[in-house]
Amino acid sequence: MLNIAMAGYSKIISATVNINPLSQPHPLALRTRNSHSRLFRRQCKMHRSDSICTGTTTDYTDDDIHSLLQILPHDVRDKLLCDSKRAQLLEVTLDLGRPPQACYYGDSGRRDIRKTEVLMEELEYAQNAIGEFGGDNRAGIAGTLHRISAIRNKNGDVIGLTCRVGRAFGEQIDMVRDLLEYGKSILFLGRPGVGKTTVMRAISRALSDELLKRVVIVDTSNEIGGDGDIPHPAIGSARRLQVPGPSTQHHVMIEAVENHMPEVIIVDEISTKAEVRACRTIAQRGVMLIGSAHGKRLQNIMKNPALSDLIGGLEAVIVSDKEARIRNSKKSILERKAAPTFPFLIEMRERDYWVAHRTDRSVDELLNGKKPLVEVRRRDKQFKVVIERTSLVFGSSSPNLNGFETVTKHPVCSVPTKIGRGRISSVTGIATGSCNRRLFFKSKIIMASTTTTETEKLGVKIVKNPPESKLSDLGVRSWPKWGCPPSKFPWIYSSKETCYLLEGKVKVYPDGSDEAVEIGAGDLVVFPKGMSCTWDVSEAVDKHYKFE
Repeated sequence: MLNIAMAGYSKIISATVNINPLSQPHPLALRTRNSHSRLFRRQCKMHRSDSICTGTTTDYTDDDIHSLLQILPHDVRDKLLCDSKRAQLLEVTLDLGRPPQACYYGDSGRRDIRKTEVLMEELEYAQNAIGEFGGDNRAGIAGTLHRISAIRNKNGDVIGLTCRVGRAFGEQIDMVRDLLEYGKSILFLGRPGVGKTTVMRAISRALSDELLKRVVIVDTSNEIGGDGDIPHPAIGSARRLQVPGPSTQHHVMIEAVENHMPEVIIVDEISTKAEVRACRTIAQRGVMLIGSAHGKRLQNIMKNPALSDLIGGLEAVIVSDKEARIRNSKKSILERKAAPTFPFLIEMRERDYWVAHRTDRSVDELLNGKKPLVEVRRRDKQFKVVIERTSLVFGSSSPNLNGFETVTKHPVCSVPTKIGRGRISSVTGIATGSCNRRLFFKSKIIMASTTTTETEKLGVKIVKNPPESKLSDLGVRSWPKWGCPPSKFPWIYSSKETCYLLEGKVKVYPDGSDEAVEIGAGDLVVFPKGMSCTWDVSEAVDKHYKFE
């Protein structure tokens, strides 16, 4: 099996956390700013558990977990305090007439905490400790990131509770840091519980404290910044606007832009057409948006009428007979009708396995039945970030928005390349040799199809298959475009500075040299100023961009 060289741009800091199961529960009271900050500094000590080998990390503090466990029945709390997997605790559910259950990171399903059933008195005890639930049946614990959600019967009585553990993962930001520095809006897509809100917290802290942006969080249910009037230190110096009710979130979003002069607005769980329209209005005002929505794939957003405007919206158009023959499609087709509100979209398939899209290109290619080029961002066994440029293949040649199913086998390798502003990552792609390496995810296979390398020959620097961030920084798509047919005779080209070849193949002889520099599709070429080259075009160059 071909070895993959892993490179990352983040360091994982770990510290031993002493666990005292006999310590007293932390009182359910609003903490002062000083004690709150001390809590978060302790919380920033990362506890690397056995789950790291599966790509999951957990950090917590005894005091913080006690705040949540205190609302539970005494025997349930004692068992969880002594549980060796307490660091991986995800949520605890209390349903009337059923045994209480716990869910852990990395486990499928739930496990019973005790055999006896939950009584109404135990639910009332928990409800009295929590206080009032909001209009969305959610409540929090002041000074923490935990969330408690209620299940009610038709009479409005609470008959079930979902107690979800909230944590601040400081290392999550390195999965997306280069895109944040690029300054474009990003939409995170994922199923419930995959970690979207956790990423929102990490991003708010990074943008406000590291990149020194004016960040405003529109916090629908106080889940990003924690419950209480004082935001949790996990969001850094970002400001937080609380939302009176879910139906008024879009009004608060517009209020944030008009009243508080933000550079970045963070919105969790975009779900209605009104919120989608508010996002588009905010984006048109030049404010960077960081948002999240429920869904597994980009295709889910494309097929969702309420959310499709986030990626530009879809409309049916009638094409001519000639165009239909060229496209090999019907005369009535779907097209994207506007620029996406979010230029970047990230599918959070697992906590440490993301798929990043350039939204406009991926939507257009999916509608045309083509393979979108994406970046797979994941962590290796050493918990370092690996970025792979990947061509996703889906099962049907028609634009029916199906999932990616076709299996493609390619050997892959990994080489370091620059991403963003001096950040170093690892980009994986095609390698020579006969070895094959496949990346599996729930029986769907994603293959790397490009390799980024940088070479220099005869003074000409060639970057093969440069990362998307590099092309975006150079503004390649806005360069003047020209092409030429294959030529039997060489012709002289006085080079400017930089060119990017999308299609074709060229041999370049710099300054009359007898030795050629071969340039192919996907190559970014940097010439020394004033160099005159003889170009031998062996294949039609249809899309050639040059930097004037």
